[in-house]
Amino acid sequence: MRILVKVLKGSECAVSISSGASIMDIKQQLQSQVSIPVDQQKLIYQGKALLDEKTIEHYKIGDGAKLFLMLKKPGAGATPATSSSTPSQTPIKSPDVAPMAVDTPQEEEFTLPDDPSGFWKKLSDFLKRHFTDKDAIKVLKEFKKNHDRGLNSLSLDDIERLAANKLRNEDKLYHSLRS
Repeated sequence: MRILVKVLKGSECAVSISSGASIMDIKQQLQSQVSIPVDQQKLIYQGKALLDEKTIEHYKIGDGAKLFLMLKKPGAGATPATSSSTPSQTPIKSPDVAPMAVDTPQEEEFTLPDDPSGFWKKLSDFLKRHFTDKDAIKVLKEFKKNHDRGLNSLSLDDIERLAANKLRNEDKLYHSLRS
């Protein structure tokens, strides 16, 4: 089977592989074609990040499907062999800051970002109805961090696709209003 992979900066390459092959097999072929190390590759299909150990069949990727190749940020994410499931209790020492345990939440003010649409204020109000103020701030911070991470990972192709979709929808609305 032949799979197309959209690579950074608009280029595209094809990978010929069997349907029982793993995502790692695709990454290894890509490494030889585009000179991006396997450990820096992140493959996306239908908006989902693909796991190395899963197969093409698992994700129902068919002949002629298009995958998107993104670069992982250096040091992003720990491998299972190096990650720990329990938080460290070792105090963090800094010359200007008193020692603090790693798993102790910091009490700090969270200011909402400039937001002409009012989205962050509405989300904050919603969370405060369902959580304590302290927990609502924690959830809002995490949501904002994930939101920013998602925006920063958008490629030019992603932005182009979003813009085209938005313009198409507005064009349909315009024509339906004129009729």
